[in-house]
Amino acid sequence: MLDNLILVSVLGGVVGIGVGFYYKKVFVLTLDKISEIFYKIFFVHNFFKLISDPRQYRGQQIPLNS
Repeated sequence: MLDNLILVSVLGGVVGIGVGFYYKKVFVLTLDKISEIFYKIFFVHNFFKLISDPRQYRGQQIPLNS
């Protein structure tokens, strides 16, 4: 599933850049904006990783028979 997610993300980025160049709208991203985007991506990734495995809480494995 993660492979499909990465593939869809890459294809979406390529299509978005292609459409942007086609319409001659080149968006200049500052380093601040890029770091903000990466922060949001990693925050969402960690959030879904946390809720997908409820035994993981703050990086600790809670035993199943607790």
